[in-house]
Amino acid sequence: MTDKTATIQVFRIVIKASANAIWDAITKPEWTERYGYGGRAEYDLRVDGRFSHKASAEMKSLGLPDEIIVADDGSGPQTRHVVTRWQERLRRPLIHVWQADEGFRLARSRNRAIAAARGDYLVIVARKDG
Repeated sequence: MTDKTATIQVFRIVIKASANAIWDAITKPEWTERYGYGGRAEYDLRVDGRFSHKASAEMKSLGLPDEIIVADDGSGPQTRHVVTRWQERLRRPLIHVWQADEGFRLARSRNRAIAAARGDYLVIVARKDG
C-alpha cells in the first residue's frame, strides 16, 4: 500500500503597501535601481516586450565574470538567437544550457548549469517570460 499523503507548505508574505506602490516598485526603473539588485531595470510589459537591466557603478567595478552560463528551461529560438549574438560579442565563455520545455523544471535547469560551471562562485539571476 502506498501512502498518498503529501506535505503542503504554504508561505504568506505580507507587504504593507498599496497595490499601486507595489506595481511601481516592480516596474519603475528608479525603484528597481534603489531596491532591486543594484542596477536599473527597465521593462516593456507587452507581449515580446524588451527587458534590460543596467549594471550599477558598483557592479561594473567588480568586472565581468570568467564565464556566463544561461540556464534555459525550454525557451524558444528567440533566446537562442540572443545568446548566440552575445557569444559573438563577449570576450569570455557564454554557455547556453538548454532543456526542453516539459513544465516548470527550474531546479533541474539550475543544477545542469551548475554542473557546467567551472568557476568558484555562482550568481543566479532569474527571469521567466510568459
